Amino acid sequence: MDQVSGSRRVVRGIGVAVGALIIVAAGVYTPLVLSVDTPATTPRLLPTQTDAAMAPVALPESGSSAVRLNGTVLADAGDTAPRPIAGAAKVVTALVVLDAFPLDAGAPGPSIPIGAVEDQRFRQMRDELGYRTVPVVAGQVWSQRETLQAALLSSSNNHAEMLAIWAFGSVDQYLAKARAWLDEHKFDDTTVVDPTGISPENLSTAIDLVRLTEQAFADPIIAEILQDSSVRTTSGTHVENTTAYLADEGVTALSRSYTDASAITLLFGLEVPIGDSTVMLYGTILGSPSYPTLKEDLAALVQSAVQNITELPLLAEGDPVAVYETEWGDTARVVAAESVTTVGWTGATIDAEVTLEPIPPTRAGTRVGSAVYQLASGEQTVRLVLDTALDGPDPFWLLTHPFAFNEG
Repeated sequence: MDQVSGSRRVVRGIGVAVGALIIVAAGVYTPLVLSVDTPATTPRLLPTQTDAAMAPVALPESGSSAVRLNGTVLADAGDTAPRPIAGAAKVVTALVVLDAFPLDAGAPGPSIPIGAVEDQRFRQMRDELGYRTVPVVAGQVWSQRETLQAALLSSSNNHAEMLAIWAFGSVDQYLAKARAWLDEHKFDDTTVVDPTGISPENLSTAIDLVRLTEQAFADPIIAEILQDSSVRTTSGTHVENTTAYLADEGVTALSRSYTDASAITLLFGLEVPIGDSTVMLYGTILGSPSYPTLKEDLAALVQSAVQNITELPLLAEGDPVAVYETEWGDTARVVAAESVTTVGWTGATIDAEVTLEPIPPTRAGTRVGSAVYQLASGEQTVRLVLDTALDGPDPFWLLTHPFAFNEG
C-alpha cells in the first residue's frame, strides 16, 4: 500500500511538473508569437483590360509609312529598311542649325551675306544640274530665318547648302555635326551625306522620320515658318510655299520632295479637331510612286484619322491595377483614385509605368503607388489606392503558424 501511494505521488508530481511547464511555455510562446513583426506584402500586377481591338489605320500599300500620336508610333507599314529620303534631309539641316544657332520667336537672326561663291553655286544648281532653287544674287544679305524659309518652304537646295556652310564653315563640318546630332537623338537608322537630300545615299526609315517630323513641329521657329504661304525677303526675293499639300484637309507639309531614287517623300502633321480643341497626328510617306497615288493615300489616312481619333479613357476611378495577397489569406485590390482620359486612336491602349511598394497592414483608401503615362501633352500621373483594408494576421493564425515569418 505504501508502494502504491508512493507511485501515485510520483505520477502526480510529474503531472504537476508537466502542467507547470506547459503554463510556463504558454506564457512565453504566446506573447512571443503574437508580438512578431508582420512582414510587408508584395503586390501582383493585374493584366491590362482591353475592351476592343484598335481600329485599323489607313496607311499606303506602296513604299513605307508611319504615323505617330501621343508621343508614340501608332502604326507603320511597308518596307522597314532605310531608303532614300530626298528633301527630308533638309529638315535635318534645319534642326541641326537651329540647335547650334537658336532663334527667338519672330526674330530674323544673324545675317548671311551672298557673295560670288553663293551666286555661282545657285546658277550651277539651277542651270547645269536642274535642282530646285531659289535665286540669290551677289551683294544680297539674307537672314538666318529667310534662309530657313527658302530651304523648308521652297525646298531650295542652294539655301540648304548655304545654311549648312554658314553655320559650320563647310559641308564636311556640317556633316560631322549632323552625325553627332543624329546619334545624340537616337536616329539610328538615319544617314545624311549632304545638307540637301540630293544624294540617294541620304537614307532613313518611316519610323525614324516620323519622330523627326514630330521634333521639327515642336521647334517654335519651324512651326512659325510652316504657317507661311509665301514670304517676301528683305532683298525682295519671293519665297513661295511649294511644300504645302492638302492644306484644306488640315495637312501641314513639313517636307515634300521627289528624286528618281526616292520617289515621292512627304513629312507632315495632320490637325484633327476634337471637340473644342485639336490634336496633331504626325506622319511620313516614303516612296509614293505618283502624286495621284499620294493624294488618294493621304486622303484615306485623313478620313481614317478624323473617324478614329477621339477621347480615350486611360483609367476610370476604381479600375483595378494590382492586388496584395497575404500569406494569411487577406486580399486588397489597388485601384485608380480618379478617372483620367487622353486623346487617342479608337481601341488603342496606352501603357503606364506602375510603381508600387510592398506594404504592411494598411487601411483602405491609402495611397500605395502611382501609374505614370508619358503623353505628348506631358506626364500624367494617376494615384493608386487600396480599395479595402489590408489586415494583419489574426492571433489564431499566428499561433498555428509559429515559424511563418522566420527569416531564411
